[in-house]
Amino acid sequence: MSYSKDHILRGDEFAGALPKERSKTKLIIEAGPDPFATGRAIAEIFKLKLSKSKDSQNKTDFVILIESAQLSSAYHKWQSFFRQISRAGSIEIIFTGFGSFIKNVLPLVLIGRFFGKQVSLFYYPGESIDSSVPRFHRAVLSICNKVYVASRFLQRQLLRQKIASKLYLPPCDANIYEIKEIVSLQPSLLVVEPDGESAGLFTLLKAFELVKQKYPRTELIILTHKEHIIKLLLCPPMRTLNGVDCRSLDDSDVLRKSYAAADLFINCSSSETVSVAMTCAMSAGLPVISFDTSGSRELIEHNRNGVLVRHNAVGGLAGAIIDLIEAPETVAKISAEAKKPAKS
Repeated sequence: MSYSKDHILRGDEFAGALPKERSKTKLIIEAGPDPFATGRAIAEIFKLKLSKSKDSQNKTDFVILIESAQLSSAYHKWQSFFRQISRAGSIEIIFTGFGSFIKNVLPLVLIGRFFGKQVSLFYYPGESIDSSVPRFHRAVLSICNKVYVASRFLQRQLLRQKIASKLYLPPCDANIYEIKEIVSLQPSLLVVEPDGESAGLFTLLKAFELVKQKYPRTELIILTHKEHIIKLLLCPPMRTLNGVDCRSLDDSDVLRKSYAAADLFINCSSSETVSVAMTCAMSAGLPVISFDTSGSRELIEHNRNGVLVRHNAVGGLAGAIIDLIEAPETVAKISAEAKKPAKS
């Protein structure tokens, strides 16, 4: 059967039971809220990949995407959800680190395995450098048919626990962002920090203060969740800084406009997994400066398609920003290279 975009159903279109059992139907469930629509992008990638498949027997007749909002409302009655899973051919569960793993992921895995379905888990917890995979998470991962992670660091951690996994970088829907070619910095800096109170963000604020001393017109846009904005505005570093604009990460229109207005993206996360926000920035052609973590090294080759600086180094981060402001030819090269597919 030919495969088209029309065969990607959204959660609200899937509120009723499937008319009949579809052995090849792929059920995709996003188990945590993700502002970058990871689930939607993965569905699009499946569409593209499967439409090019030479083996018609391996084609999927439907990809059904259930986002977390529909999961909590339309599927609050588990009896109804049992029927949906029993009629699907395979199940993809996407965990992006938000929400409860026990409440959102565990029931889905257990129900899927109960019905004998192929269960794949995209495990993107956003773990910090010093953390390890929780024991309970490992138990759930061990009963999944396939596990996908976003960094070799996490892959090695799971392998030590005898859990095999595949590397799968979090995709982004670059079509919603303005694709551009940056040739020089104005500069307007953008950072996406869902936590809003991380050590990496405070490091950036200190570095921004140093940059402002040389380039007073520098601006910084911080995208974070609504509940963190007030706390962020009241924190001590923010009281003495001018040119910082805190915006809601939960508003897709604000998200698009923020990316369109930015000249440089700063990834100040200490996460060892690949930042979905960073992949979006690179796809949009924004030069990226990131802390040097194993996740960032999956995407960035220093001074080719981005810049890596030592973790939590205030001076190093400020110096990297100033260097790019003063080197438009480097900015143009990085912007062009960033839009190319990530290195393998």
